[in-house]
Amino acid sequence: MKRITLLAAILVASISAKAQDFYTFTKSEATYQELTDAVSMNDGETWWFLSEMGSFETTFPVSVFGQEFNKFAFIDGNFITFNDDDPIITFFYPTIAFLMDKGYPDSSQSPVSYKIEGNEGSRTLKLEVKNAGLIDDIDGALPLLYMNYQIWFYEEDSSIEYHYGDHNITDISILNDEGINIAGIDLYNLSAEVTEQAAIVGGEITNPSYYEFASESDIPESPEDITLDDMPQPNTVYRFALNPASVNGMAKTSFSLYPNPVTNQLNFTFNESIYTSYTIYDLTGRSVLSGTVNGENNMQIYVGSMQNGTYLLTIGNTTKKFIKK
Repeated sequence: MKRITLLAAILVASISAKAQDFYTFTKSEATYQELTDAVSMNDGETWWFLSEMGSFETTFPVSVFGQEFNKFAFIDGNFITFNDDDPIITFFYPTIAFLMDKGYPDSSQSPVSYKIEGNEGSRTLKLEVKNAGLIDDIDGALPLLYMNYQIWFYEEDSSIEYHYGDHNITDISILNDEGINIAGIDLYNLSAEVTEQAAIVGGEITNPSYYEFASESDIPESPEDITLDDMPQPNTVYRFALNPASVNGMAKTSFSLYPNPVTNQLNFTFNESIYTSYTIYDLTGRSVLSGTVNGENNMQIYVGSMQNGTYLLTIGNTTKKFIKK
């Protein structure tokens, strides 16, 4: 999997705001509790910023900006969600830091793990980085710093939470080369190397502001203006809950498509009449066909002129794969 640089993560600050936020952001406090009986992702091995751990099954579909993912991993010091043969992945940034195992390269002191709690329909996937250090620690350039955090995904309402544990970081300039801090979610097209949607928490740590973005344009002269001015304090919770107004306008789009594989005419049916858009992408992330759904319960798309291969059909906020032969 291709590494996403810090610059790419920061450049989500270059995109223009949507008319309606998909998530509602809230900041609260809750006692941080380390995961117990969790499944190890690093399997006791030491790791550093460029390490990759995964893939792991989510058990239930994880929804991010309305797109569902069934696998997760830990790469470049961040958790991601993804699907096989799909260029769209999601990066999760409780903070932007060059993390590493504090025991690297000898013996792991910074476990990366996950746990799934609850019953079907109300499960929670919890991911944890415990006692992580910063990569410059290995050179002795920084004091022995550490941080702890968890990311929670809720099956019942598709909300996402960042839970911040104990840390001893008092100067965000040491987190990375740019010396800034961002908490956010980045829906990223790996093939096209472009952010498709993003959520960012920035500004004053005591009263942070929330931003959402949907296209890369209007690069600000000073993207650091919307970054956090400090690290969230231990026991802080950042919650990204579905915005009811957005959900009403982008309700989960349920549809069936056939035949699959398809030669000429791709048919799809809806459970109810909807008004939304559709786009067909190839596996490089390039849009090859788009249009609208205007209240129909049944529609057809002619794909006979498309090259043979695997494609992704996105209708509203749902994506399904089909094969053109």
